[in-house]
Amino acid sequence: MMRMRSLQDLKEFAQFTSKILTTEQMHAVDVNLREMGVSEAKLMENAGKAVSDFVGKNFSHDKRILVVCGLGNNGGDGFVAARNLSLNREITIALLGNKSEIKTPESRNLFSSLLTISNIAVVENAFGMMRELLKESDVVIDAIFGVGFHGKMDERVAEAIRQVNKSRTKVVAVDVPSGLSSSPENGNEVINADHTITFHKMKDVLVRSKNAGKVSVVDVGIPIEAELICGKGELELAARPRNIYSGKHDNGRTIIIGGNDRFHGAPILASLSSRMTLAALRVGLGYAVTCVPQSVAPIAKSISPNLIVCKFAGENLSMQDAKMLKAEIDKAQSVVIGPGLGKDEDSQKAAAELIKYSVGKGKRIIVDADSIFSLRFIKKKLGEKAIITPNDKEFLSLSKTKLDARDLRQRVKAAMQVANKLGTNVILKGHESIITDGTRLKISQSKTAALATFGTGDILGGILGGYAALNDDMFLVGAAGACLLARAGDEMYKQKGNHGIASDLVELIPTILKEFDKNVD
Repeated sequence: MMRMRSLQDLKEFAQFTSKILTTEQMHAVDVNLREMGVSEAKLMENAGKAVSDFVGKNFSHDKRILVVCGLGNNGGDGFVAARNLSLNREITIALLGNKSEIKTPESRNLFSSLLTISNIAVVENAFGMMRELLKESDVVIDAIFGVGFHGKMDERVAEAIRQVNKSRTKVVAVDVPSGLSSSPENGNEVINADHTITFHKMKDVLVRSKNAGKVSVVDVGIPIEAELICGKGELELAARPRNIYSGKHDNGRTIIIGGNDRFHGAPILASLSSRMTLAALRVGLGYAVTCVPQSVAPIAKSISPNLIVCKFAGENLSMQDAKMLKAEIDKAQSVVIGPGLGKDEDSQKAAAELIKYSVGKGKRIIVDADSIFSLRFIKKKLGEKAIITPNDKEFLSLSKTKLDARDLRQRVKAAMQVANKLGTNVILKGHESIITDGTRLKISQSKTAALATFGTGDILGGILGGYAALNDDMFLVGAAGACLLARAGDEMYKQKGNHGIASDLVELIPTILKEFDKNVD
């Protein structure tokens, strides 16, 4: 088993994480924290202490504190703040629900511990009492919802928020004002806070919100790994719900272009393109087309009935195919180009033409394998809708840096330089894959050497094509795609040791992704 990087190894890369997080990104960090086994109880203690310290310092003369708590972890933060403030103040907890409805064991334990403290009065199902409770309070701590809030708000909670906003009581919001989300069009009520104590990093909704008041960002002990290392959070972010009334054309379409019969045998090319296409479909895509040389097409069709195959005019990609392939590109959300393409100059120039066309059309494109060498024919930057996926050998065509597989600092620096040079996203493949757009950084770690076998890069290309057809954010596509491949490789190792082959990975994709599936009406 290969060793994982320690936190000390990664601290220097914190500068390449986002300075401001969306609520969805912060939720992904929370998901990664849980997977890492970081204590939620400890994080609640740190968050609650930050709130109680702020209230104690800034409202030292206000003795009557109302803590309005929801049933999730934000409520747990409120319970800690209430306990800390009860040493020299009168505290009332207005629980918006019944104690039996509190969602996490950590929050339930904290709530139970408050019941024995004499300076704390607890009101369950406090919906109908908010007006009276507010009249008897000097400061309100809003601990109803955190950044994970989404969907339609319970009308009883909405009325409680309206009562807080109608009062003249000073309000301190925990993390974000409750009801504030990335979808303001949902029509939910939002707390009007005088102050917001937000955790870990600034949130984008706070930057543009009139509800947040004065925002203070506090460190609650979230390790950099939760943001830097790709995990379940990225997989959840990239997952897309499927409408139960949708058809295949409603769930994303990709086109995979590759093959040059001068350099590879038809069976190998067929297998390569088939694996890539099936990987895209396994991600959850509705429709995928693979385009290969004439001699390869019949073999590819025979490998799986799930493949839709179109064929080049000849035995290798050429300008003759441009019109047909551009028509296919027009119908797709994402394009993968390069597997088995070869370095024939005609094929390389045709690949460059198709890359430029895709970029010009605003398509999300993965420049993979041999098509990476065609970038020498493209003078303009590729833009944020593209990802290039070099291994160390292919990277030499983009940079003169000879890479050391173990030198993470060198690899990060080199990948970021190329990303900036080309103005696009880069996945530098390796045991620790580097995902960067030149400013931001993610690292995908494998736990084993299972992926060090022929064809696994093709699986990544297909995964990226699938994710790119479903997601507009290509940096996220790169992070989720690299993470999914690494996890499939680790699962393959559990089952087969170092004896798995690339096609095994395709069938492991659903095992990893099915927990993120969501069907909507």
